[in-house]
Amino acid sequence: MGFFDFLKGLFKQEKKQEILKCPNCEHAILIDMDRCPGCGLNIKSTIKLRCPNCGAANEGTAEKCSECGASLKDARFIYRCHVCGNESEKFFAVCEVCGTRMV
Repeated sequence: MGFFDFLKGLFKQEKKQEILKCPNCEHAILIDMDRCPGCGLNIKSTIKLRCPNCGAANEGTAEKCSECGASLKDARFIYRCHVCGNESEKFFAVCEVCGTRMV
């Protein structure tokens, strides 16, 4: 890393962290955490954003859809089973399709 890269890092604006409640235990979480500190829920693989334009599932920290490029400002969270890929707008502790525990 050069000196100018170091300086850019100092003045880089931090992305606003969105604080949510874990859907499993209601512990406060940040969307870019790997796991909930309260119950261990795998946040990165479970919580996604549904694109309001094309319906694609995107990472919870995405600002634009990976499929169509639309803004995800008004996107809704979806919960995805890490085993079978079933998606739901409501969180279930056990996947309603394959029975896998989500935590």
